[in-house]
Amino acid sequence: MKGKLLYSTLALGFYLEHGGLSALGLTPINPLLDFTYAADPSAHVFHDTLWVYPSHDKADAKRFDMEDYHVYSTTDMVHWQDHGVIFRPFEQTTWAKEAAWAPDCVERDGKFYLYYPTDKRHIGVAVSNRPDGPFVDPLGHPLLSIDSPGVVCDRDFIDPCVFIDDDGQAYMYVGQNTPCCIKLNRDMTSYDGEVHLLEGIPEFFEAAWMHKEGSTYYFSYSDGPFHGHQPRISYCTADNPLGPFTYRGVILDPVNSGTNHHSIVQYGGQWWLFYHTSDLSLYNAPFDHTGVRRSLAADPLYHKKDGSIQKVTPSHDKRKIQANQAAPLSGNVHLVSGRIPVSGGGYLYYDETVSAHPSPKETVVLLHGHSLDRRMWDEQLPALADRYHVVRIDLRGYGLSSDQEEGQPFLHAEDVIAVLDSLRLDQVHVVGLSMGAFIAGDLLAMHPDRLLSCTLASGGIRETLGPDEPMGPEESAKRDQEIQQLRQEGINNYKKKWMETLMHSGGTQRERIRKPLTRMVEEWTAWQPLHKEARCYYARQAWKALKEKRPNVPTLLLHGANEHRSRSKMLDYLPQGQQTEIPDCGHLLNMEQPEAFNRVLLDFLQQESLPDNK
Repeated sequence: MKGKLLYSTLALGFYLEHGGLSALGLTPINPLLDFTYAADPSAHVFHDTLWVYPSHDKADAKRFDMEDYHVYSTTDMVHWQDHGVIFRPFEQTTWAKEAAWAPDCVERDGKFYLYYPTDKRHIGVAVSNRPDGPFVDPLGHPLLSIDSPGVVCDRDFIDPCVFIDDDGQAYMYVGQNTPCCIKLNRDMTSYDGEVHLLEGIPEFFEAAWMHKEGSTYYFSYSDGPFHGHQPRISYCTADNPLGPFTYRGVILDPVNSGTNHHSIVQYGGQWWLFYHTSDLSLYNAPFDHTGVRRSLAADPLYHKKDGSIQKVTPSHDKRKIQANQAAPLSGNVHLVSGRIPVSGGGYLYYDETVSAHPSPKETVVLLHGHSLDRRMWDEQLPALADRYHVVRIDLRGYGLSSDQEEGQPFLHAEDVIAVLDSLRLDQVHVVGLSMGAFIAGDLLAMHPDRLLSCTLASGGIRETLGPDEPMGPEESAKRDQEIQQLRQEGINNYKKKWMETLMHSGGTQRERIRKPLTRMVEEWTAWQPLHKEARCYYARQAWKALKEKRPNVPTLLLHGANEHRSRSKMLDYLPQGQQTEIPDCGHLLNMEQPEAFNRVLLDFLQQESLPDNK
């Protein structure tokens, strides 16, 4: 495959359709590579060509077990040339054994230096006369290791990034949890013996990158996953490549691959952010280790006049994803995702099922519970996808959607309507659990014309104050005290107690949900208990509307037997309402008893579906 120019016919058609380079300038179509999996992109410009050195995810990967390095080049950000394998550390060195993860490459004095981690302990360097190799090991041993004098690392010693300053001094940034830096000598294969520990970089995890704009040094990095949120790309600035640094903010919010790794480069008069997602593997095989089968992306990056960086919103082309050749399709569920703008400048992340052979299908919209996200519906997707188009939404402040903002009013139900409008969905079946049921209840009362049916699991319309009754001084002062107490006790303690609350009512199968539940709660930002949340439910207003409209929408109220719920008052105002109990489960009944939940839900949906969808 070495030297072969690769691009999908779809990407070429898109490119020509829009007039090519002359009309658009450099316009990448994400995912950049639709013929392979790749991650951790290190982008550099050598001789008017953009080169990307990523790690190589296998098409059947079950873990991070990358073995070799490819390089890809482009002159227009659309057509990408795969130069094949340029280096195999386990075959071409005597000391590297496993884990050939995120690399970097730089040019100096006509030679190219590939820096790469192995064994979660070592950083090696390989040299070539060409950017596309072949590369060779000039040292016969690592350049730097986890046990080298001065190195501080309590986890994996990985992710080298090499930056050459205007004065010719080269620096290598590296590490997990503690950002380390060495000054490389002119030969680029040795250093001055000192390891610098960088200061002023909060929540540093991995994926160090350095770039310079004007006289400002920008140190960017992945800041998760041990700080109460999924990994983001954050950045700090300094007037010196060794700091001290000042934290400035987030460049890229969490993406759907679990990990977050990037590079920043200027090409064609534009700064670019390169990163990875799981867009391809979510389509090809969404339940089969998507976090280790990633795909490359790039979007424009902008520096503001005050020295800050404008946050980047990821983009992709769904047609290119569906036409990809990175791996065979597997199973009956294929997902594409997106981000939809909502009021106040935020966005909602969603994913939806798509078919290689589309046919008219009714849509089921799934709304998750508080502290959770769209992943709580993983065991419903396969059951629903054969008969329905399924949309899962991360609600505002949860999952991969943007956080809420204190003082910014919004309503979850109207956010859902924004998604329906954006996806051109006139009517849908909506299914909500707990908080999702609060929102589904609001939709039932306020927008019954948009619903084919409504399923409310472990919840319904709230009986709290609505948006027409804003927070007063007394309530505000009380919330201030609650927030202060919570911060003193620590958010991790709060999450542990909340986890046990969610588990408490469970039945004999409740332990099966502990692992996925723990992951979602740990990755939840906990914005809501730490801030004064807006009145984001219609609540009492919805009750009033329900009583006035008595919507003739087929409605199913579901609960777990262990919650011992009595007959819902909502049934008094729902001509087509019914209530059902699922045995041996509690609040999270869809996760505890997925087979029983799916059976009851599908039976109900099939009764209410149009003839073509049965």
